Amino acid sequence: MEEHLFKVEIGNDYKLKIEFGGYEKLDLLDKLAVCVAQNKKMGQWLDSPQASNDDKEKYLPVFISLIDSISSIWLMLRCAGITNKEIVEHLNIPF
Repeated sequence: MEEHLFKVEIGNDYKLKIEFGGYEKLDLLDKLAVCVAQNKKMGQWLDSPQASNDDKEKYLPVFISLIDSISSIWLMLRCAGITNKEIVEHLNIPF
């Protein structure tokens, strides 16, 4: 069984380095995929003329938090050495 790992270092060049175990990497990639799917749904809803402006204003802070979460997770994955290509491949898994 693979060891659980979450390690954060800052190098002499002050570059952030994160290490994940296999489980943590997949879990974070899955959480990113969920956030990206929700972002797509919310973005379509916010663009919809059928949704009232009052409802849109009410949920806009949630949408902004969602975008912040996507950005933070993506950055953590990149700091862990996971390439953009690997991230996008995981996001495109159809199941």
